[in-house]
Amino acid sequence: MLEFGRLLPRLRETVSEHLAGRGLRRERVLAAAVRLIDLGFFRPGGAEYAAENGTFGIATIRRDHVTCRRGELVFEYLAKGARHREQAVVDADAEAVVASLRRRKGGGDGLFGYRADRDWHDVTAADINGYLAEISAGEFTAKDFRTWHATVLAAVGLAVSEHAAGTAAARNRAVARAVAEVAGYLGNPNSPA
Repeated sequence: MLEFGRLLPRLRETVSEHLAGRGLRRERVLAAAVRLIDLGFFRPGGAEYAAENGTFGIATIRRDHVTCRRGELVFEYLAKGARHREQAVVDADAEAVVASLRRRKGGGDGLFGYRADRDWHDVTAADINGYLAEISAGEFTAKDFRTWHATVLAAVGLAVSEHAAGTAAARNRAVARAVAEVAGYLGNPNSPA
């Protein structure tokens, strides 16, 4: 995970460069998906899982699951574990791509798709991980973003636990609180509602 943390600034820089492009080409659309995974803690989402469980990740999310309002993207959908999830993300570059994807003609109900040779291609979790492999020299996947963010959030949660050093019981409560908070941020099915 330490290696991911070292590479993360370069990955984010490459994603920003690709988002600065024009049109709804593969590189720009996948960069938007990765930006949202990074900022919104989304799972990539597999088509089979979505079909079997009626739940969504960024690759399977539909156009009607997102609204754009005043510079904010608001995603509302059923996530893993059939949990209602509402996630807001503020990012002008990702919003520009998502707004274009929402109003595009053709390409089905799915939000993420790209144009290649006049045809629309739905984005899959494999596409997202393939893109990450390209820009990270094959080392990382979308899951690494969730693991990284969970690690950072847990570290912050524990760092602000002033009284945790007092007793073993206090430390256990601090750890339990941090785990619950991280699960909530990530929208994990076992987190408190």
